[in-house]
Amino acid sequence: LILLSQFIKFSTFAPRMLTQSKVDVLLGLQWGDEGKGKIVDVLCSSYQTVARFQGGPNAGHTLVFDGVKHVLHTIPSGIFRSHVKNIIGNGVVVDPIIFKKELDALSLRGISYQNNLFISKRAHLILPTHRLLDAASEAAKGQQKIGSTLKGIGPTYMDKTGRNGLRVGDTCEPNFTLKYKQLLEKHKTLLGFYNVPCEIDAIEKEWFEAVEFIRTLPLIDTEWMLQQFGIPTMPLKYFLLMPNKVPGLKTPCLFWCQIIPPTQKIRFI
Repeated sequence: LILLSQFIKFSTFAPRMLTQSKVDVLLGLQWGDEGKGKIVDVLCSSYQTVARFQGGPNAGHTLVFDGVKHVLHTIPSGIFRSHVKNIIGNGVVVDPIIFKKELDALSLRGISYQNNLFISKRAHLILPTHRLLDAASEAAKGQQKIGSTLKGIGPTYMDKTGRNGLRVGDTCEPNFTLKYKQLLEKHKTLLGFYNVPCEIDAIEKEWFEAVEFIRTLPLIDTEWMLQQFGIPTMPLKYFLLMPNKVPGLKTPCLFWCQIIPPTQKIRFI
């Protein structure tokens, strides 16, 4: 809390210090719970775009406006500012069911997202079987388990790095169902090694309904979109990038970094 309060105090003069930066990066160097979502909300009024570039829906960014609590898992915290473009980048893994529930909750509270939320076509999808694989792998570790949230995030990244996964853009392709079935068969084989049955009939129906909903949203090539913004010719203070977490460090801290032209020194605060 002390660290967070000091950072918010810093944020009051940070915009003046960051006027020469092209991209401003906010990193939480812990396991989460540093208050990244709150800090993004404090700072994003001075920005045109908030982009989340990594992580899955295990995150919980909690914001309170007028006594109403809003909890975001995938959507960037800039969604509450109508002038801010919010991008879910290609490094994010998206659970369609959780994502749809987030958007439904925003709609119920009168918060519009149709014109300021964009999803990278290259973001990967979390399948129902990813959750089963996550749980099976965690159970097999016994006393060595890592404390997974069992949201299927790790197995999804394994498919991403193995070039087997399904991406958001695949949902618009005519062979999407075929690709899904091929990946499903692979997952069934892996589950067999754990002696875990693949029982997903109920959630699979809900998953496909959520996928159909996602197809109605702005699905973009983020590289093209950034070029349309004029990077690097636009004014330098432009982005606030919001990752999920950077694991592996043992001391909680917040890290502010300026990314500035190579002709100048990089300043770390």
